[in-house]
Amino acid sequence: MRKLRVFLAAFFAFGAVSAHAQQLPPPEAYGRLPAIGSASISPDGRHLILFTGDGDTGRVAIHRIESNSFPVLRIINAPAGGSIRGVDFADNRYALVTISQTFDPERATASGASSGGRAPVRVGRRGVVDRADSTSTTEYFRQLTIDITNGDTAFMLSNQRYQVYISSLGAVVAPISGDEGYGRALSYDFGGPTPAAAVHRVNLETGASYVTHRGSSDTQQFCMDAAGTPYARLDYDEAERRWSIFAVEGSSARRVFSETVADDEEWRIGALACRVHGRAPNFIAVSGYGETGDRYVVRSLDLSTGTMSTLFEQEDFDAYPIRDPHTREVVGYGWTGVDAGQVEFFEPQLRSIYDRMRQRLSGAPFQVLGWDQTRERFVVAREIAGRGPATLLYEASSNEVRLIGYDYPELEGTQIPERLAINYRARDGVRIPAFLTLPPGVENPRGIPLVVMPHGGPHANNVRGFDWWAAFMATRGYAVLEPDFRGSTGYGRAWEEAGHGNWGNGVMQHDLTDGVAAMVRAGIADPRRVCIVGASYGGYAALAGVTFTPDVYACAVSVAGVSDLRRMFRRELRVAGADSPTTRFWSESMGEENFDRDSPSQHVAAIHAPVLMIHGAHDTVVPFDQSTWMVERMREAGKDVRLVELNGDDHWLSDAPTRIQMLRELEAFLAEHIGGDAPAGQ
Repeated sequence: MRKLRVFLAAFFAFGAVSAHAQQLPPPEAYGRLPAIGSASISPDGRHLILFTGDGDTGRVAIHRIESNSFPVLRIINAPAGGSIRGVDFADNRYALVTISQTFDPERATASGASSGGRAPVRVGRRGVVDRADSTSTTEYFRQLTIDITNGDTAFMLSNQRYQVYISSLGAVVAPISGDEGYGRALSYDFGGPTPAAAVHRVNLETGASYVTHRGSSDTQQFCMDAAGTPYARLDYDEAERRWSIFAVEGSSARRVFSETVADDEEWRIGALACRVHGRAPNFIAVSGYGETGDRYVVRSLDLSTGTMSTLFEQEDFDAYPIRDPHTREVVGYGWTGVDAGQVEFFEPQLRSIYDRMRQRLSGAPFQVLGWDQTRERFVVAREIAGRGPATLLYEASSNEVRLIGYDYPELEGTQIPERLAINYRARDGVRIPAFLTLPPGVENPRGIPLVVMPHGGPHANNVRGFDWWAAFMATRGYAVLEPDFRGSTGYGRAWEEAGHGNWGNGVMQHDLTDGVAAMVRAGIADPRRVCIVGASYGGYAALAGVTFTPDVYACAVSVAGVSDLRRMFRRELRVAGADSPTTRFWSESMGEENFDRDSPSQHVAAIHAPVLMIHGAHDTVVPFDQSTWMVERMREAGKDVRLVELNGDDHWLSDAPTRIQMLRELEAFLAEHIGGDAPAGQ
């Protein structure tokens, strides 16, 4: 990765157009839901399904693919109270939409009316069925089909006794060879003495289903062949911390691999990627830590012998498998990093097409979102100079690219801020990868205000491409720094686990502080005008920044951030139980002995800078009271704090009005406290 000064020199060399020459796009242009949020193509390549940002919560649009246009066939609204999380096709007739809904047990009726007549439950360890926690809301996920011939919709698993809100279950697998009009779904079966994960044959028209194969209460995943028959199964015993992989043979299952993990290796095996193209049917791919235990790799497991070996790996980054959506075989692998996001196909036809596509789309990075069954048409996401992110259709036989639409059409004709991949040196000499977004049209960015924007998670990372928060703030005159601090994923286990027990007073926060120092040394940032802004874990880091390093930041903005680690841990313990991976994540990632030391709410006396807190009232990930508790403590101490409640919105800012409200509040707060250098009247 190139050094910071190389990127800065390249930036200074650009002949940028002055920002005075154009009108600055309003918050609505960035805060709206993307005009195309996600996209998929039908197996026969004749239709597209798009999640489009029309309206406050978005809609689903079905388009025909014609020679010179993409006419709309159907428009479907999300069900009342639901948020659209993804779109796909089950087969050529039925489109699939993933919907999440919030469940509040205190308001639900005895009949379970809040969930369409089926009450959400949580399946606990050892088959114990619990209602969702009675003192907090939770979010559960369902899929519905859309009949593209008439627009009829149906929720899948509609006749099940309970709807399970675990997001990893319930996803429909289709089409199924020799079983037209039906798919397979993994959900729980409550028909036996204890609940167990099971494969359900589901009618794509009505959503009704019945069990075809039963696993156990520990089952996480099945691999199924083209006919929908399971051939492998992944189990995880929470109490024993033991991962097991079974070869499924008819109604029986034979354990072929077992591994008990230590306290700090909860996710050593992540998932089954199932069969691998070009390998014998008894070989499957497994995603997880490799033999050295430091990188996420793709491993191969022989179901006959139980022999595990490394299939794909990257030297510096975590690798993940890429599956064909139609054959459901692993056909390639990819890896991500601030300056390293790539994919490699080993299946010959896909590799050849991807190489031609790469030449045709040379320049800005792109991402393949999917393809049809004949591999003629591919849906691709890419940034277009002067227009921002766009969704494209690539046709392999002609090597031509067609524009489906722009994600943010209101940005046409404006200067899209460039997001530069950089790295900087931390206090211990380690290089920290990051993105730096600079104000467009500023030819010599010297001494300008800086916004540090840590990502959420914290076990996540920044990815290449358009970032609507960073772009918006850059147009207002701020340099925006997004570090992949230690504790982030994608760079191996050592990088991720360096953050364990090192939250607010440790290396995770030090890496952010050192990013400010690097920007000041480079002459970009004015040390008196630095604000820290983030959401979720990033919101926690914002509060920690003004609490534990009060001389570094002039202000902080926490969006849905955690303020009190002990209160948060107690909530997770109550909801998920002591043996759950979620509870252990909180305990091990932070360290219970550090809860009070690293909680901003316990040290409000140290805060001198103004703080803005923004939180969705229906947040099911970080409870709203994490913000109200912090505000109460700060007000008692006479500190400058304001809380903005986003009525009706969730942890992810899913609704356009509240996203726009958040940007307006952010714009006004930053202008007041660190004063962006955007030209007046722009």
